[in-house]
Amino acid sequence: MLARLDRYHRPIVALFVAVSVALVLFVQQPKAEAELSVPGGERVSALWVWDPGLLNGGWEQMLDYAVQHSVNRIYFGVDITIKPFKYQPFVRKAREMGIGVEALSGRASWVYPENRGSMLAYARWVAAYNAAVEPVERFAAARIDLEPHQLAEWKTDRDRLTNLWADASAEFAAEVHKTPGLAATADVPFWLDGYEVPATGVKMHDFMIGTFDELTIMAYRNYAEGRGGILDVVSAELASARQAGKRLTIGVETKENNEAPTVSFYGMSKTYMRDQLLKVSATLANEPAFAGISVHEYKAWTRMSP
Repeated sequence: MLARLDRYHRPIVALFVAVSVALVLFVQQPKAEAELSVPGGERVSALWVWDPGLLNGGWEQMLDYAVQHSVNRIYFGVDITIKPFKYQPFVRKAREMGIGVEALSGRASWVYPENRGSMLAYARWVAAYNAAVEPVERFAAARIDLEPHQLAEWKTDRDRLTNLWADASAEFAAEVHKTPGLAATADVPFWLDGYEVPATGVKMHDFMIGTFDELTIMAYRNYAEGRGGILDVVSAELASARQAGKRLTIGVETKENNEAPTVSFYGMSKTYMRDQLLKVSATLANEPAFAGISVHEYKAWTRMSP
């Protein structure tokens, strides 16, 4: 599922110059919790958009699609080599349309200590960008998607990678939280409740919920109810978030996936997916930890039949 943005994260000296200058210009922002809120306290309806190429044409159509489908938050895959002026009109227009925008990036290899410079450069880029633009043009959060289970080492040394995953997540969140008003958010798979951080014995989902301001649980199933359905696979995470006073969004997949026939809504209709998600929302209507639904991802969703 994790999109590859490797080519967008080449280290460049200019980035660090921009970070230093922008931080000097920093204007204090509201608290992160306020930035993550949606108008009227309504449920989050979020959309992953991994293509920064849309900044060169297509972002207006994407926003129109988002509005037509009641989306009020976008996780936008950023390219830190693109000049800020390319992002500003997009984020401003989205905010004016009632859609919050989070910066999004990540790759599995960032869990390794030798690769975390790129991870931290991304976090600092978001901070510098927010400091240099008008409030209405700011990202609400810096979102990370690591997913080290995609690495070959996951099969041979899962404990080591789980520790590294926890360490990298904490390091990223700490860097983001250096900027007042900027939230640290993340995408994590639903099965983390079956793992512990080996170094501490803490349940991995508890650790992630405590580390980030908000998580999206990738509950990649194409049916709401019953054993192994969306509601079933997020129950432990919701209970943990409720106890911690945090909120989660529930993510679903629309891209083709060959892992299992129950993973994605690919090949199904928008009507069927909407019906399943309405069941989720109705069941969790009184759940304080339930923030809303996130759909992965824009292009695949547009290709679904009505």
